[in-house]
Amino acid sequence: MVLLSCRVNIKSDLCLEDVASIVSEHLFGGVPFVGRDQHVRDEVPAVYSSRYILGCRFLLSGEPDAEGYFLEVSHHERLKDVTAQQIRESLVDVSSDIVDLLKSVGSIRVVLPS
Repeated sequence: MVLLSCRVNIKSDLCLEDVASIVSEHLFGGVPFVGRDQHVRDEVPAVYSSRYILGCRFLLSGEPDAEGYFLEVSHHERLKDVTAQQIRESLVDVSSDIVDLLKSVGSIRVVLPS
């Protein structure tokens, strides 16, 4: 089993939906982000990939403020019968790859969180 891990900080003055559209086009072949009205994050607006990508959902949350947006992977459905040890042994962090793929997009600035 492989579990992707990703936590990338995206800075932009654009709204959540516009940033999601950019991420979708550059990373996921246009798979749209949906679910803003579902309040998947209590504290900030969030959207998620409408389809599974490599067995997981990608979640984009945040606002166009100093903290910006965060792109993360969600595995809730896949982790029902998985132990913490299995998770640690299965994680593959693709954060640096995501930063590399998005670094040339002009309307966003992508960094690894500090």
